[in-house]
Amino acid sequence: MRHILTFLIFIVCSLTAHAQNIYFNHLTPANGLSQISVNSVFADKGGTIWMATRMGLDCYDGNSIHVYSYDANNPHSLFCNNVRQVVGDGNHTIYLSCSEGVASLDVHTLRFTTLHCSGNMSICYSDALYMSDKNIVYRTTDKGKTKKLYARLPACETVATMTMDSRKRLWIGTVSGGLYLLQGGKQKHVINDAHITTIYEDSRHNIWVGSWYNGLWTIAPNGKTTNVKAGSWLISNFVRTFCEDLQGNMWIGTYHGLIRYNPTNGQHRLFTADGQVGSLTNSSIWSIIRDQQGTLWIGTYFGGVNYVNPEYEIFTRYRASTRQKGALSFPVVGSMTEDASGRLWISTEGGGLNIYDRKTQEFSRFSGIPTANIKALHFDRRRNTMWVGSHLDGLYRVDLASGRVSNYRHIRNDRTSLPDDIVRDIIEYNGRIIVATQNGVASINPDEGGKPRFARILPKERLLAVPSLCIDRHNQLWIATDGNGVYRYDLHTGRHTHFVHKTGDTTTISNNYVCHITNDRLGRVWLSTASGNINMYDEVKGRFTSYGAADGLKGDGVYAATPSSLDKYSMLLITNHGFAVLNTRNREIRNYDCAVGIPLESINEKGLYVTHDGKVLIGGIDGMVMFDERDLYKTTAPYRLGFSQLYVNGKEIEPNDGTDILQYDLRYTKELTLDHDQTVFSVEYFTTNFVKANDRPVEFRLKGLSNQWIPARQKILSFSGLPSGTYTLELRCPDSDIATASLKIRILPPWYLSWWAYIIP
Repeated sequence: MRHILTFLIFIVCSLTAHAQNIYFNHLTPANGLSQISVNSVFADKGGTIWMATRMGLDCYDGNSIHVYSYDANNPHSLFCNNVRQVVGDGNHTIYLSCSEGVASLDVHTLRFTTLHCSGNMSICYSDALYMSDKNIVYRTTDKGKTKKLYARLPACETVATMTMDSRKRLWIGTVSGGLYLLQGGKQKHVINDAHITTIYEDSRHNIWVGSWYNGLWTIAPNGKTTNVKAGSWLISNFVRTFCEDLQGNMWIGTYHGLIRYNPTNGQHRLFTADGQVGSLTNSSIWSIIRDQQGTLWIGTYFGGVNYVNPEYEIFTRYRASTRQKGALSFPVVGSMTEDASGRLWISTEGGGLNIYDRKTQEFSRFSGIPTANIKALHFDRRRNTMWVGSHLDGLYRVDLASGRVSNYRHIRNDRTSLPDDIVRDIIEYNGRIIVATQNGVASINPDEGGKPRFARILPKERLLAVPSLCIDRHNQLWIATDGNGVYRYDLHTGRHTHFVHKTGDTTTISNNYVCHITNDRLGRVWLSTASGNINMYDEVKGRFTSYGAADGLKGDGVYAATPSSLDKYSMLLITNHGFAVLNTRNREIRNYDCAVGIPLESINEKGLYVTHDGKVLIGGIDGMVMFDERDLYKTTAPYRLGFSQLYVNGKEIEPNDGTDILQYDLRYTKELTLDHDQTVFSVEYFTTNFVKANDRPVEFRLKGLSNQWIPARQKILSFSGLPSGTYTLELRCPDSDIATASLKIRILPPWYLSWWAYIIP
């Protein structure tokens, strides 16, 4: 049976391993987690994440993890470190089920209170706190001060889990006797002879029930009960947790992995810890919750916490594999293009020429070209031919109808042969194919009979390495070079203009190393340079306009650019930093990289292409990604800004720590007062945004000192030497509807400068 299960896991993983659009972020002991096993996760009203471990209660605010555990010298500390379950009242109280009883935490004061001492207790919160003790369920409405008997199961039962549904019915799962339903004071035995692990109500009011050995059950609103066991789409009979995402998919945590299941159409996908970047850290899932943004927080047995927001996972990544059929053949991906049927042709630098069928979602290697290192592609629609440029093996012509392949090579001392066997770019003009090589540019008429004859372009110029070619709207050929600027060549008259960088002249090109040339949808010519700038040629004024770091572009070199499919004024760019969108109307630049969710470590030159239907492809050194450009402009998931930590004279300040500065946790403090000798202080801010693609810049100002907004480049804002007075620290995300956070700070004068000092006779 174990071998069959392993085989099933392998099959399910193999079907999707080369295409992945779910990337899990991780919190482990390396990030400050107190222990690797996370039994339960809870998101409070303020967006803070609380995690139950065997070593205490961990709190994550987006910056760091704070651990709350037993302290013999603190009567308000947690009484038991082995925390099994976390729930909350939706306000400012959190309830914990521990191995030795139940406790509460006031998140305003960070004080714990022990409510009940007894082992094997389960809790849930609805209109009140419900606590179990063996076969008895208690209800308390005064934060545990008094508790009343609410339900008594048969004496042989032990309560394992409870859930109050939207109809105010209490579902009670037991250790061995199955599931009970309490409604209107009456008990009903719904499922017999099962160890129930978890109970969950979805948005359709179906009840999902997990078990140790019997898989899962669904109970429809009309009472229809269905049992699902391992062998169909369920990977394990040990089902521990459920959670519904904002798209209506059910996420099911099991002993052998995490399943995303669509109840409407039955589609499902298994996620396991496969060792790949962005995968789960552990396949044994203990708990799942969804926060206010829709991010799923997943507690694992031996991998800490994983989190992901499925709605904002817009990037689909394709990995290379030599073992999986239908996968990319090599991780380094360069130029790409489409043929007439919509298939994607993909050059790799080590795995030859790949073809991706978007219908079957599978890759295949084109066997007609033995060369492993492909540099350039061009689809000749007129001839239904794919032209392929290689590294060291010349130019290939592939007739897509017949499959016939021809190869053109450089012949020494033959000026009519290909100038060089390294082909870096290919374009078409008036039926002729123009080829950029490592030793100049030449064109050929493929329809001429006899021996192929290449005509050199600008043979007297030392073009040498030519990475890119482009035809502008006036039928002029633009030629990029590695270190010698750009040439503009009139294909009819033979005249040319040479553009080079001139130091101190901002109207010239930014750098003589030009990586790529293209046209935008308005017919303007764009040059991507190695200086970190992209240049637009103004043909009316005969000068170049530069866009770069001064406009917010990140990166030291622009590799390539292509027009946006959504906006004729926007350009898509790839740089050594990542991907960017440039809006030329307002010079706005939006940057995207690994930090905001693009799952590529480094982007490859020429690894940028936009399909006929607006899908953007980016090639890297570790595979390629595809996404819909429209998804870059998804509505921002709501979140809030706030202040989380205070440091005065180098010391961290906590509520009721004897300094009399904070009565409540800083997240819930609106005003604080400092003495005149406490003017060296720092405030750490946080956001409840856990979606990388959702990140927005943050600014701050200290009113009373200055009204100027300053970019917050670090999470800790430091101040010193402020005179006595009243200040307001404000934090905002500009050009957004996210509420501004504010903290009033009053600094007292020394006693001899206070008003009452002057009235002392």
